[in-house]
Amino acid sequence: MRSLATPPASTTRPTVLVRSIATPPASIAQLKSAVAHQQQEIRALAATVKEQASQIQKVSAQLEVSKSAPQTIATNP
Repeated sequence: MRSLATPPASTTRPTVLVRSIATPPASIAQLKSAVAHQQQEIRALAATVKEQASQIQKVSAQLEVSKSAPQTIATNP
């Protein structure tokens, strides 16, 4: 029979326990700072995406113009 005082080895998680003891929970100030930093990064990424979308539209418009422009081929008689 197994003792009730010690759980079987398969159910213990020492690494999780050690990690939770070693790293204290983040403070509210740290969390707010992290959120503010992430929001700043999101704004920068959104601006980059908008700029790239604008560039894609310009290239698409140039492609349409070049497709629709009639091309003449000079032949020597």
